[in-house]
Amino acid sequence: MKLLFVTTNRGKYLVGRKILAEYGIKLSQTVLSIPEIQGDVREIAQYKAREAFKQLQAPLLVLDAGFCIPSLRGFPGAYASYSLKTIGVTGLLSLVGTKGSICYFHEVLCYCSSSVTKTFEAKLWGRLSREPRGEMKAYHWSELAMVFVPRGHSKTLAELNRHVYEKTLDKLQRYWRQLGRYLKKTGQ
Repeated sequence: MKLLFVTTNRGKYLVGRKILAEYGIKLSQTVLSIPEIQGDVREIAQYKAREAFKQLQAPLLVLDAGFCIPSLRGFPGAYASYSLKTIGVTGLLSLVGTKGSICYFHEVLCYCSSSVTKTFEAKLWGRLSREPRGEMKAYHWSELAMVFVPRGHSKTLAELNRHVYEKTLDKLQRYWRQLGRYLKKTGQ
């Protein structure tokens, strides 16, 4: 089976290609300009997938992600990148203050074909550190790595060695295997 992955993120594409190959699925990357809508991560992923399908008329995937802080009613959610550009990680920490540091990354992979739109989701729970810690490395996708402490760890993502960092993120990326099993089972 061949499947398109609509993304500008080469790293996410390579991860998906590797995992889906285990299920006999050949993933190809393509880039499209799709207008952004406001909403939660799932709504945005579904919208982008449907819009991409209208343009490409082929089975495809779209991935959308967010960073949510329950004590801030889920803010910044799907707008994490914009929040980091405007207020940065220290501004985010200031907003949280003493309200509660529990947070999570939320990623939604959306599969869209002519007959179905289906989402596969994962969350990686943790807490915010009191201040940025660690060093940004080439494989970190966001400054949030310096303030996110994954559940079960005492260090931020930026303080973890690469092996532990990647193993931790494997938990977040389990949606690729969920998709592989789904496609194999349904023969989509």
